Amino acid sequence: MAENTLVLFGATGDLAQRKLLPALWSGFLHGRFDDLDILGIGRKDWGTQGFRQKAKEDCQPHDEARWAAFESKLTFARTDVEDRASFDALCAQLEKKNNLLFMLATLPELFPRISQRIARIKNKGFKRVMIEKPFGDDLASAKKLHRLLQKHFGDQVYPIDHYLGKSTVRNILVLRFSNPVFEPVWNRKYIDNVQIIQSEDQGVGHRAAFYDQTGALRDMVQSHLLQMLARVAMEPPKVWDTWHVAEEKARVLKQLEPSSQVVFGQYDGYAHDVGRPSDTETFVALKTSINTPRWKGVPFYLLSGKQLKGRFAEVIITFKPIDYMGQTAQSDTLTITLQPDEKFALSVNLKEIGQTELKSFKMEYCQSCDVQPKTPQAYEILFEEALNGKKTFFASWREIEACWKFIESVQSHVKGQKPQPYKSGSKGPQAAFDITDWKDYVG
Repeated sequence: MAENTLVLFGATGDLAQRKLLPALWSGFLHGRFDDLDILGIGRKDWGTQGFRQKAKEDCQPHDEARWAAFESKLTFARTDVEDRASFDALCAQLEKKNNLLFMLATLPELFPRISQRIARIKNKGFKRVMIEKPFGDDLASAKKLHRLLQKHFGDQVYPIDHYLGKSTVRNILVLRFSNPVFEPVWNRKYIDNVQIIQSEDQGVGHRAAFYDQTGALRDMVQSHLLQMLARVAMEPPKVWDTWHVAEEKARVLKQLEPSSQVVFGQYDGYAHDVGRPSDTETFVALKTSINTPRWKGVPFYLLSGKQLKGRFAEVIITFKPIDYMGQTAQSDTLTITLQPDEKFALSVNLKEIGQTELKSFKMEYCQSCDVQPKTPQAYEILFEEALNGKKTFFASWREIEACWKFIESVQSHVKGQKPQPYKSGSKGPQAAFDITDWKDYVG
């Protein structure tokens, strides 16, 4: 028996199949999970052999010998969260284990019930809980869930925003604070605006029921986009540890100004995808600012949408243009790309030989291009961090609370506003371009 056991609730669901199991397989290949057993939990009658077969389809291994070693770590227990008897049987099985890491990749409304029941398990070692987003569906429910988890698990709760596991997001602070070429100009004097864009070219797919209750603002802006904003805008911490970094991120999120410009949209065909007419937004674009000495007056633009013209996620930092020998130079931009590749690109002004006009040139480093297949997946990093009891790449409660307060200020501003229709495969509602030009997004 391995020292550590990952108990994966929602093992038969879409998230587990698309991301979690492939990340665990990748981590195994990288030597991260040699001492980890994986117990899948779900209501489907798969059995261990069925679970292993489905995992193989999801992971598509090329090394049969290595897969056989990984597959031996996978077992499955059919468990209905609503059925007390089957859950009690699961708990009795888990009490024989040593260290337990629970991953809750289920519908959010099941989080409290699962948490209360697994809290009673008396295993030998640690007991940690990873909570998939969304953490609550508003500020009140987030506070209630936080109190419940604190009561049962103390500080052994790991709220997930998987973007925090991406190498480019982890490197934002390194880029800012270890390079003197950036930190002195990382402020309102030199930066004109910041855009944070998350564009998807697919619809809601298998997440239709969940998504229709949530929408783009709470699904993506509340988590991914605000977390990226916090890393871009935070002040350097007094001490470089997890607690102080989280404190600085929360502090800057608390200084976000209520958004005065917000556009909601919904792609054509959404009603068909969810099976009924709906006013849920699949697109949101907004402008905000941060009331701190470093950023006061600098606009931050956030955009997220489904069924758009392309799939990518980027942070674009545009510097103020300057005059050079009577010419107005183009604005330098630093683009941090999270997907589909993970890379950094800096545009600068130069002159070609024999030319008099300034021209913008791009310098680029693509980590995922250069080091694949060794680049770890985001969830791979998060599983390893949680097993080691580290919270560097997890959201803190202070950040979650600040994000929900901002989201509720946006909801208050747009109360009663219906989403504007836009064509699938387009750039979204035209009204979004009254807010800003969205740079690379129109390219």
